[in-house]
Amino acid sequence: MKTESQNSTEKRGYRRRSDEERLSALQRKLEEAQQRLKQREARKEMAKHVPNLATLKIPRLTKHLREFADFARTHGRLDYYNSTIAFVAMMDRLYHEDMQDPNEDAVSEDDE
Repeated sequence: MKTESQNSTEKRGYRRRSDEERLSALQRKLEEAQQRLKQREARKEMAKHVPNLATLKIPRLTKHLREFADFARTHGRLDYYNSTIAFVAMMDRLYHEDMQDPNEDAVSEDDE
């Protein structure tokens, strides 16, 4: 049985990469970097259309509110149900207004 110190004195076999292998590795890294850059630019472009991050949470909120409205209806609380559904409708309208690209409005007004 060899000890740790004996293993460290043995020479390790090295294998040099060929120029083609190094070139392909660099090309792969370049493609990955370009893909990350495209994703970053897409996120920045999306952020231009969203006024703030709270807008992005509205779909999750409305989903939970709809579940609550169904729960209230099944347990006989139609007042809770009606109020919640009205609030969800308002939130949906606000969400769609905020998510609309302001440039689209300018283009559609110019067409008329």
